[in-house]
Amino acid sequence: MALTSFFEFHIWQDVKLRIEKVTLFRNGLGYILSEATLPENATTIRVGQLPVPSFGTFWVGYSEQVNPKHVLIVEIELKSGDEQKVSYQYQVYIRR
Repeated sequence: MALTSFFEFHIWQDVKLRIEKVTLFRNGLGYILSEATLPENATTIRVGQLPVPSFGTFWVGYSEQVNPKHVLIVEIELKSGDEQKVSYQYQVYIRR
């Protein structure tokens, strides 16, 4: 499945995360556990404003009831007016 076909034919519904647990380690890194309630009638769901993963580590978990056909993680590069400042935002799309 091409990325363009994923977005072309589906309207997504936005879902907000709730932070359930934050663990900070001595080396300055942390672990954040978040949850969201997915709407039952939505076929494509977008979960946005995720924390930026360190060392490329990112995990998406779900219960058996979700039963997704596709899970897509998108990295969006955000540039400020100053070209040297670049930040990233991550979004997860779940299609059932």
